[in-house]
Amino acid sequence: MTVEVPNTAPAEPLVSVVTATYQHAAFIARNIAGVAAQQVRFPVEHLIGEDESTDGTRDICRHAAAEAPHRIRLFLRERKDVVYRMGRPTARANVTDLYTAARGRYIAVCPGDDHWIDAGKLQAQVDLMEQHPHWAGCFTNAWNVREEQRTDYLRSWLGGALPASETELRTLVRRNFIPSATFLFRRDILFPLPEAFFDAPVSDWVLVCHLARFGPMGYLDRHTAERTIHAGGIISQRDLLHKLEVNLLTLEHIGRMVGPSCADVVAQRTTELLDQALVEARSKGRWKEARDLWQRRIRHLALRPTLQERMRVALPAWFPGLARVYQRLRRN
Repeated sequence: MTVEVPNTAPAEPLVSVVTATYQHAAFIARNIAGVAAQQVRFPVEHLIGEDESTDGTRDICRHAAAEAPHRIRLFLRERKDVVYRMGRPTARANVTDLYTAARGRYIAVCPGDDHWIDAGKLQAQVDLMEQHPHWAGCFTNAWNVREEQRTDYLRSWLGGALPASETELRTLVRRNFIPSATFLFRRDILFPLPEAFFDAPVSDWVLVCHLARFGPMGYLDRHTAERTIHAGGIISQRDLLHKLEVNLLTLEHIGRMVGPSCADVVAQRTTELLDQALVEARSKGRWKEARDLWQRRIRHLALRPTLQERMRVALPAWFPGLARVYQRLRRN
């Protein structure tokens, strides 16, 4: 059972900030402080869903809620309610309940292990959303922080480039480069949440594509948040092959959600991810996975591979020793 701690948060906030947290004792105080530091001309509520941590996160959240009942709505959750995907716990149930409880016209996301560094973030984003009512949401750049070293999030994702002022659905179906900690969107287009949001391995990519069906995502060119890369991260610390599998399965759900309008994008991206995963599996000597990926690739393309393609791609997956002999013969 989830319990909301008594509070005096505004009944009609313009913005609801949503934070799901678990085992974030080293990070959650900065998260809460970043929201409290926002300089705005409108009421804000900060919804925190605490997933029964054992490292002191819950105590930190309780103290913060007692200090700021006029802003913080703290939801104390039980670990038995956690939803698992691909054998790992997620914040899916927590986030869903927080979205349902939010009362603002806009929802801003800030995961418990990230924090805002720009006191003007919310005001600037709301101003832009009010000026562009056709936008479904907007986002900014962020810093990735790993062992006290910062890298530019979007430039890392986009090969040194930055997004256009507006990003359409088809671009986001191809890849989700929106930093969750900077994302703000309209609440009136959120519900009903699609099945893919509940079923996919990760929900943030699904959420962005779901909302982008109602309008483009605007971009504000400033760094407003720091994303902490740490060992407890659900996805960030997993190996590349696992991440590619997560993307493939999530893209499958997204494809069903968006339908024919993006079928070509889904098909092309699926091929690219399968090829990348196949190369990665072969390079790591994970031959069973390489064979499975080869079969999936053939089924996906609905093609009969040529002999040359079988020799180039399939042979290493089934017969790595023979493939090495074949490569030597070709070089000679």
